[in-house]
Amino acid sequence: MMVQFPDLVIFIPGILGSVLTKDGKTVWDLSVAGLYNGTRLTELQLDAPGSLDLDIGDGITAVSVVDNIGGIPGLWKLGGYSRLRDKLIADLGLQLDRNFREFPYDWRRDN
Repeated sequence: MMVQFPDLVIFIPGILGSVLTKDGKTVWDLSVAGLYNGTRLTELQLDAPGSLDLDIGDGITAVSVVDNIGGIPGLWKLGGYSRLRDKLIADLGLQLDRNFREFPYDWRRDN
């Protein structure tokens, strides 16, 4: 039996690492499914004033962390976070939404 990790782990992805939706439709997702469905770059334009406001009224929300994209073994691979998430959970005995939480964010906006 693995000992449960005693601390809370909060995972924050890098820039471009969060899936963004607008009015319920995905506008940015670098995962295989997201690339297949296409991103909507025109929807990502940040032209609203007050980018420090909690809600800037553009309808875009960060909903999840980008999953792995994939690649060709030995030739190239693209990033994503599902393999890292799975490894952290397995190696440290973490439990998703209990002591391991992901924090997607709208990477277009000021931190």
